[in-house]
Amino acid sequence: MCQALGCVLVLSWQWAAAFPDKEGGSTDRTGLGSESWRGGAWCRGAKGALSPVPQPLADGSSNPSLHETLKQAVLPNQPLEASPSSSLGSLSQAEKDDCSSSSSVHSAASDDRFLGRSFLRAGSFPEVLTYLLQLDAALRQEKHMMFIQIFKMCLLDLLPKKKSDDELYQKILSKQENDLEELEQRLQVKLSNTEMLGGSDSEYITLADVEKKEREYSEQLIANMEAFWKQMENIQHFLVDQFKCSSSKARQLTMTLTERMIAAEGLLRDSQDLQALDTLERTLGRAHVAKTMEFLKMQVQEETKCRLAGISRSLELLTVEGKLSGREKEDLLTQQHKAFWEEAEGFGREFVQRGKDLVKASLVRQAEEMARLALAQQEERRSFLAAGQLTAHPEEFLQAFHDILEMQRLTRRDLEEEEDVRAAQAVAALCQELYCSTMETFRKFTDILFLQTLPRVTDLSQAECEYLRQEAQENSTRQLEKSDRFRSQQWKLFQDLLEQEKQVWMEEHALSTLLQTHLRDDHENIIHRVLGQLGSLSEE
Repeated sequence: MCQALGCVLVLSWQWAAAFPDKEGGSTDRTGLGSESWRGGAWCRGAKGALSPVPQPLADGSSNPSLHETLKQAVLPNQPLEASPSSSLGSLSQAEKDDCSSSSSVHSAASDDRFLGRSFLRAGSFPEVLTYLLQLDAALRQEKHMMFIQIFKMCLLDLLPKKKSDDELYQKILSKQENDLEELEQRLQVKLSNTEMLGGSDSEYITLADVEKKEREYSEQLIANMEAFWKQMENIQHFLVDQFKCSSSKARQLTMTLTERMIAAEGLLRDSQDLQALDTLERTLGRAHVAKTMEFLKMQVQEETKCRLAGISRSLELLTVEGKLSGREKEDLLTQQHKAFWEEAEGFGREFVQRGKDLVKASLVRQAEEMARLALAQQEERRSFLAAGQLTAHPEEFLQAFHDILEMQRLTRRDLEEEEDVRAAQAVAALCQELYCSTMETFRKFTDILFLQTLPRVTDLSQAECEYLRQEAQENSTRQLEKSDRFRSQQWKLFQDLLEQEKQVWMEEHALSTLLQTHLRDDHENIIHRVLGQLGSLSEE
């Protein structure tokens, strides 16, 4: 049992496989199936380091209120969690109400339909906005580096007699580099002044919040992009006014610079599309991991409920036969209830705390490795630029430089995913260890009750007590089978939600790509017409 749980955990965090197949798949005790997962990244933010499964409510109720469920702002898909029942009445009821699996399935589906009707789900995760901002910053940095290299090529064409280490040459380049640095600093100040989504003390994230942040970020990024192209327009005046360059040469440099930057942005645009889809996969992966974590804790809670229900049924039978008084039965049930639930809650606390420690250690190792990799990649870029022939084939040079940056980005991503998998395997081993320990403790509780306590309290022989113990175990197994079927249905509903989320993203991405292509074609046509008109003008 413990080995099977460990295998399920490892499979749940394998990012190298395909999207979970909704058809088929064996059912295991965790209710997760054996599907594997691709594209998931271990949560890296402070909020997403290890999505802790919510603790049971203080009153021990088995059905948390809708308010308590929805107040968690970890993910829009964050699943519901069942809490242990603290009353003996509800425990006895579980023993008498032999609920069928079909009613459990109906309950799961009804909960999801009720949530869907009552609360509008956001079409994007808050985490995606954070990842897309990081992606935008990386691509913007790459655009600035490519701009400097393109500008160098244009300067060599404009000033063929000047060497790259010439004072005039370096002064012109330094001016553009400083302008780009100031432009980026102004953008970062604006972004830092904007309240980050999910960073406030509020426990709620509404659709209006998501849309507001998206709009604010978009406006700031668009303004930054306009400022960048405005800076390019000013290059012509800068060369004429400060360096007494002829208007025709300055205009020709601006035209060449613009055309090559359009080509460079085409490369960046293709890269952005691929990385945006990768971000979607990573986000869905985090939702998958969060659900997996929740199911693991629920498994121990279900084991607790079912074992207590089996014990309760056996003690009830002794009471009916007159071999155990009602008071004795209630006292024994109270003791077992307290012992089992304390052990289950201890499992949850230790799993979350030690899991957090494992992930924190993983993040520290990852940060150290990324720092070393960043230095190595910086040296790789410097060597490439030093050895590159800027004027030989500009298009080939830009493509090669872009390929270098793209390969470096893939290397960083692979490093992150390798550390993610190691962290997941460590958490899987932890869960297997704690689960086996908890189940062994449950077995000891049961043995002590039936093989030590009952013979002392009643006149039952050791053989009769052993028979009662086996009967309680069989009752627990039947209850667990029903619980497994119910949670399998919950898991399938969750997978359907993820698949629907992915389809919506893909449809919106296709529509966005079509609109961007149309707008880009119109924009490029306008630019080419303007450049054509500028090229026909005389120097006067």
